[in-house]
Amino acid sequence: MKRYKLKKIISVFIIIFLFFSCVSTEEPDNIIDSSEIEIVENPNNVENSDNSDSALLIRMEEYLENGTNKIFEGSISEGIKQLVSVLAEREKNPGQSDKADELALMAETELKKLGAAISLEADTMWLDANMSQIAGNTTELNIQPNIILTIISETGKSLISNAPIYFEFIQGSGTFNNYATTNSFGQAGCNIIKFENLAEENIVRAYLEYRVDGYTYSFSSVVRDFVYVPPAYTAAIIVLEKSVVGISNDPLILDPVYNELKQIDYEFSIYNSVLDEEEFMQAFKGDIDSIQSLGLGNNVSYLIMLLNDCNNMIQMTNMKGDPINAFMSEARATIRVIRVIDGTVLYQKDIERNHNNGLHGQGNSRVIAALNVQRKIAGDMALDVRVNLREIQNALMGN
Repeated sequence: MKRYKLKKIISVFIIIFLFFSCVSTEEPDNIIDSSEIEIVENPNNVENSDNSDSALLIRMEEYLENGTNKIFEGSISEGIKQLVSVLAEREKNPGQSDKADELALMAETELKKLGAAISLEADTMWLDANMSQIAGNTTELNIQPNIILTIISETGKSLISNAPIYFEFIQGSGTFNNYATTNSFGQAGCNIIKFENLAEENIVRAYLEYRVDGYTYSFSSVVRDFVYVPPAYTAAIIVLEKSVVGISNDPLILDPVYNELKQIDYEFSIYNSVLDEEEFMQAFKGDIDSIQSLGLGNNVSYLIMLLNDCNNMIQMTNMKGDPINAFMSEARATIRVIRVIDGTVLYQKDIERNHNNGLHGQGNSRVIAALNVQRKIAGDMALDVRVNLREIQNALMGN
């Protein structure tokens, strides 16, 4: 038994000895100094950059090819948009590659060629008999800025549809819509609601411009200007003064009213032709045919029409009811500012002198009584014109 234990102890010592003899205390040769480690970038980043540049070139090439194909097929506006998309891609991704620059240059070259062939013409309503463009009037707005977009090719002149046309004031200002697309006839227009200043020249410019993904390409030579000039500052004064004794050839109301109107910076002319009552009243109502028949020409923009009408004459009686040589007269005076182009009445004022308001006229004969009330009401009208001169001036400016 003791011999067995001794053997066991000896075996344990032998195992311990063998274990320590296998462990080396020398420093290993393969330890790496951290300062010598070379850091290598992730090769995937390089691959992503290459892929991004490649995708950009693919898109640009597709836009360029689609654009030239569309133009060849006759879809001019869609083709232009594709070419502008090439430039938009280049703008968003600058400095990518020489190939991208080359594609952008090709697209821009094509666009310049198109710009030289495209024309933005005024619609026919803006052309006179000699096919020259006319000017509009700030007070009428009877013609709006309207264009026709065309392109000249080897096969002739063609219309361009679905093209973006923008409008802007380059002189003056006003309320209007500033964008439209051309229809199948190449036409587009804007609607001017009003000008801020009717007394100054206003110019509206139409131009062709494409906007793609925040990038704007304008055809600098494809523009058309529409000029609106203020009205000629001329008005014709037409007077009718009548009573129960007939129409006066030397109206009492003319001079006092004209003297007040002269304070306005305007050119007034006195209509000297003789008008009968019916002709006057038709124009007085704003009848276009009657106004045109006055033969005022194109230099008169407004009419100032004065009507002094002694419309009632009453012979007085004595206590017995017998008529005597005394007459009471009543009258009504009216001033109107009428626009010649359309007959619109822009200003009107009526004044009355009668028995009810205690302002009637009188005289010992019908003629004297008529002259008395008409002279008085002429003074009333002149005073009223002086008070309302600003309102009359605004009417003469088309406001």
